Amino acid sequence: LKEGADIITATPGRLLELVQSNSLDLTQIRFFVLDEADSLIDNHKEMIDQIYTKLPTSRLQTLLFSATLHSASVRKMAEKITHFPTWIDLKGKDSVPETVHHAFVSIDAEQNNSWINPAPRPQTDHIHQRDNIRPGNNNPNPETISEGTKILKPLLLVQIINAYKMEQAMIFVRTKVDADNLEDYFHSLDG
Repeated sequence: LKEGADIITATPGRLLELVQSNSLDLTQIRFFVLDEADSLIDNHKEMIDQIYTKLPTSRLQTLLFSATLHSASVRKMAEKITHFPTWIDLKGKDSVPETVHHAFVSIDAEQNNSWINPAPRPQTDHIHQRDNIRPGNNNPNPETISEGTKILKPLLLVQIINAYKMEQAMIFVRTKVDADNLEDYFHSLDG
């Protein structure tokens, strides 16, 4: 972090810890992403508020993703941390404004076998460490599909970042292990 970073993935607690210890400066952030915003807000609202006060007030694009965008907590947070927000409800095509372009990335470890031997290979949470993972098998078991999906996520995330030419982004993940693994994967891409 001392040398700078283009993408930071962290749990709210770890990110706030880094900011408070002056190990991380958020003044140049251009994208602030809250994935699973409902859960993050419900469980870490105070930390999100503290983090937001450290972000720049101009040139910041804030993105909140949630299956429950209509929840009161998500709406209240969106009103607080966004300016002129655009709500995208994927329940129907007519609900997306014409000015908004979106893409959906389907992750299917059975169809997309790029996870079998990627270089470098993203680490996972090792939940299937003792399972009979059979990459390349014509009839994969559920554990193999789950592990493949976990490996595909960072591979596809990098493709999205490159496709949209993102110079900086903030990505929230579910667990500290996920954050550490994604950070390690990004570092491995730098060579």
